Amino acid sequence: RESKYRLHQNDGVGVYGPTESGCGWSEPAKKHRCKKVEERILTLLKKDDLVFISNRHVINSDKNRHSLKKYYWMNSIETINEINDFNKRVRQKGGLMVLILPLPEFELSIAECTPDWFRVPGPSCSQSVNKLRFKRRDLYEMIHSNLDESIRIFDPLSTLCIEGICSMTDKYSKPLYVDNDHITDYANSQYIYPFLKDFLTDQGLL
Repeated sequence: RESKYRLHQNDGVGVYGPTESGCGWSEPAKKHRCKKVEERILTLLKKDDLVFISNRHVINSDKNRHSLKKYYWMNSIETINEINDFNKRVRQKGGLMVLILPLPEFELSIAECTPDWFRVPGPSCSQSVNKLRFKRRDLYEMIHSNLDESIRIFDPLSTLCIEGICSMTDKYSKPLYVDNDHITDYANSQYIYPFLKDFLTDQGLL
């Protein structure tokens, strides 16, 4: 959301962000209130508009939390097919879809990973980008093998994982996360927004 705001504030991009709490991508077929999110997007969509969609990735501490499983819609081939079907409707109105791949996620909170005089961040506060991509290899393979080629893919690992390391803080020890999976305004302004702007420009979308 912060990056969308900066695109609007700094680059004159109009932004509309419909959302509904508790609606994973596969939910619209099951819940009327979730289906309305799709319909609002299509109703307001104009030629050359962009539709961004994103989702988090399963982390180890969440794997046994059944109440959260519905949010991991990116792990399902059925969901990828639903995204492709929605993309067809977006393209029929002259729009274009961008899929934002999951951020790095961590087992610890940012409080446990912020350097202090009495604490040195442990190894769980960072991980190599290669190791992270290996953990997610099934997800990446499914997306690249089944996602419609017209959908652009934005990968935040390319900017948040600095010099091949994904960490909860940057080289200045500034927090990139407010918890274990939500990034700070600082991370958005210094890392996500500039990279997203360059990505959209390189794709001829901005």
